[in-house]
Amino acid sequence: MAAVAQDVNGPINLCTGIPMRFDELAATVTNIAGYHPEFRHLTARPTGVVNRVGDPTKLNTFYGPKVSLSEGISRALAGE
Repeated sequence: MAAVAQDVNGPINLCTGIPMRFDELAATVTNIAGYHPEFRHLTARPTGVVNRVGDPTKLNTFYGPKVSLSEGISRALAGE
């Protein structure tokens, strides 16, 4: 909404710029949900990238994140 209000054009990465491994993200979500599975990686299968990280340079010119990833996950799971 901040991008619309400020008439920002073009694509914008909605991110913090902090890298996170996929298994770390899965563990964060499941822990917040109260579910504690055992993650087993299929090491005999082809693998892709270990993590993803976005570039927040454009975002930071008009907006700064106010909610942490953990808080956002908690809110989403609570239906907020």
